[in-house]
Amino acid sequence: MPEMASIWKNHRKICLNIPEESFRKDQSRALRGIVRDASGKPVAGSLVRCLPLAALREFIQRAPQTPMLWSGLVEAETRTDSDGKYEFPHLAEGSRTVCASASGLAPDVQCAIVILDGTGARVDFNLEAPKKLRVSLKDVGDRSRRVHIVPYRWWPEFPSRDVTSHETQVEFPDLGGPFRKGIVCISESDSPSRWEPKAAFDLDRSHEVTVSCIGGPIPSALEVPEAGCLPPWQPKMSGATRLFFSMLTPTALLWQTDSSPEPTAVTSAGVDATRRRGNSELRGYASGPFLPVLIESRDGGAWLDWTSDASEFDLVGIPGGVYRVRSLSSFGRVSYARGLVVPPSGIADLDSRFDSRIEVDEPLSREVMGIVRWENGLPAEGAEVFLQDAANFRRFLQRAVADRSGYFRIPNVPGGARYVAFAMPPKVGHAIKHYVYLHIDQAQRETWLDFSLSPHHIVGQFASGESKRQIQLIREDPGGQKRLVWSVASTKEGQFEFANVLHGRYVVHAVGEGSLGSRASVPFVVEADEKVVVRWAEP
Repeated sequence: MPEMASIWKNHRKICLNIPEESFRKDQSRALRGIVRDASGKPVAGSLVRCLPLAALREFIQRAPQTPMLWSGLVEAETRTDSDGKYEFPHLAEGSRTVCASASGLAPDVQCAIVILDGTGARVDFNLEAPKKLRVSLKDVGDRSRRVHIVPYRWWPEFPSRDVTSHETQVEFPDLGGPFRKGIVCISESDSPSRWEPKAAFDLDRSHEVTVSCIGGPIPSALEVPEAGCLPPWQPKMSGATRLFFSMLTPTALLWQTDSSPEPTAVTSAGVDATRRRGNSELRGYASGPFLPVLIESRDGGAWLDWTSDASEFDLVGIPGGVYRVRSLSSFGRVSYARGLVVPPSGIADLDSRFDSRIEVDEPLSREVMGIVRWENGLPAEGAEVFLQDAANFRRFLQRAVADRSGYFRIPNVPGGARYVAFAMPPKVGHAIKHYVYLHIDQAQRETWLDFSLSPHHIVGQFASGESKRQIQLIREDPGGQKRLVWSVASTKEGQFEFANVLHGRYVVHAVGEGSLGSRASVPFVVEADEKVVVRWAEP
């Protein structure tokens, strides 16, 4: 045994004396691949560059983001050999955007490439034929200006052209890849840092765009290229939300936020400390290591966290409530929003490693998702959600079941008017069910719908022999306002029931047919009892 201990001691000493560069190579943190053209032939001499997400994050948090600051993003660069191969042999762990370009071909980019010890990564490129964008200028006047192109995917630099006074047209050749879509900005030639977004372009649709040099707001939601491939653009979004989407697209730098410059409030830990106002914790696994995770509360708060090398995230010091979580995953995909309930002064766990991802260039598909809760705020696990056609109420479309967090998701929902039915299988002798009318917007990828279930139900009956009546449930708000909650038809025996009734003060009206007239119940309060029996007022 002493001899074996001596062997291991010497082995450890030898290992500790191995040079660092050899150790790193042995750990396989290399990034390698091949650059080809559209026909599959290798492209020699192509320039390949790495942009770490950490550098993008630092750039994004500068205020304001100007063309003059768009530099220093490249971590390492190399060129392909005669076989089109390239390699970065010794990279630190982390996530990166990798860019490839060659003379006479359109550039290409791959986002969120993760490098881990022992695995490295392989990224191949296929460079397409380049395209040209022609920008026509209106209202030029007698001043010189500079035209900038902001791509919809990150690139180490962006093209700009100076135009003299009265010049009305400028061309940008050799575009494609990250520059297939983007935003056109204009600045004064002597003040390039003061740029203004004027229009969006999409080379798959048109090679020309016309912009006015005066006036014009930030492009609207429908004009922003990302609106078609990411969750919809929202005016006055939080700084954390913009920072999250900026990791994927620099066009998000031009989106409006509720205060500026809010992204600078994100701390080194990745969390906006100014908005942590609770004692709950949200932790879990996301789609990959070293990637951003966006956590949004239903009351407007937003936080940004980053996963560890084990794909974990942990957000401490948040208030309890309903939250939506989405993450960036490898190769530039974004997860669908995942909802869950965080209990007050409690801990919630979420594993979204295997959730569906949004392929950014796929056709627009609509999703209905949300949280089903009990009235006390706890998740309604097992609640069934049915999607029905509003034009044909009996036409069933899809069904989903809420998970332990109360979260449900219905994919591939056609746009238009729909009914969403919530139902809890009977556990105490009666089923809990309710209907919600919902309109699915064709332009939005995600439609969020939260709903509260209640175990309370109201039952009643007429005297035998009375005709069927329409029964109306009226709720009286604290301010004295009365509103119709729901209406049902009684059975021929005079029985009726209202399920899923929330706390509050109510009265029931029975609308009769012909000479029967209407009838009202004694006002009552739904509070503690799950079953409330209607008592009728004297005529």
